[in-house]
Amino acid sequence: MKKRITVCLIFALALGLCACGQESAGGDRLHTRHDREESASESTQGSSQDVPQSTTKESIDDEPEKTTTEAAQPDEPAPEDPGYLQRIVRPDQSIYAGPGYDYGFVGVVEKTATYTIVEEKKDDEGNLWGRLKSGIGWVDLNDVRKRNEAREVVSGNYADNTLLKQDNVHQCVVDDSEFRELLAFRFYEDVTNVCFRWLDWDGETRAEGSMIFHIPEVKAGEAFVAGVVFYGDMTMFSLSCVDGDGVTHYYSVSVSGRNGSLVFTEYQP
Repeated sequence: MKKRITVCLIFALALGLCACGQESAGGDRLHTRHDREESASESTQGSSQDVPQSTTKESIDDEPEKTTTEAAQPDEPAPEDPGYLQRIVRPDQSIYAGPGYDYGFVGVVEKTATYTIVEEKKDDEGNLWGRLKSGIGWVDLNDVRKRNEAREVVSGNYADNTLLKQDNVHQCVVDDSEFRELLAFRFYEDVTNVCFRWLDWDGETRAEGSMIFHIPEVKAGEAFVAGVVFYGDMTMFSLSCVDGDGVTHYYSVSVSGRNGSLVFTEYQP
């Protein structure tokens, strides 16, 4: 009986010693796994510090490269010559389509004002022409400057819309056909005995014909408009008046076969 008890005690003791060994070995294994995980974590952290990962995009230049269009901009055109100012005193100053009397008649400036001349040219006859900024045409600058300085009792040209709207205009209609032209005579001084007549002309001499219209007195700034028809290049009219000094002035009125402008010329009968 004693032997059995002894054997059982020994067997139990052996089992207890075996269980202790297993716990010690398991603890060692857990510790080793933890050490491996901790070591691996430290290794990973060390690797991340050694080779930092960039969190920003690649750097770019402060100024972007210019495109082909921007880099090859064409030169800007030079500014147009602004020209110069020219005073035109006579509102019936003629305008032509080009720099010369061979160009067609366009009209008149209509108003006494300061105009901008943007270009000058000389024609074959030596006349200096200026192109108006408005683009309507050219004026004879020699004639402009001469008329600006000269004493002019009366001037003659085709009537314009500005003149026809004025109240101080004397009017007569000689012919009311579809070929009628409106002639305008502007007076720059007080005059008397204004006579508008037919003019007989044989190519060399002028002779007053029959009376068409008579105005006893015209004040400076007033105008006389006559509606007439030119029956060919030989048709001419005459305008006469007496100035403040008692001098009678005679003018012939005809159409230029060269450019269609009105030819208003002072003459002595």
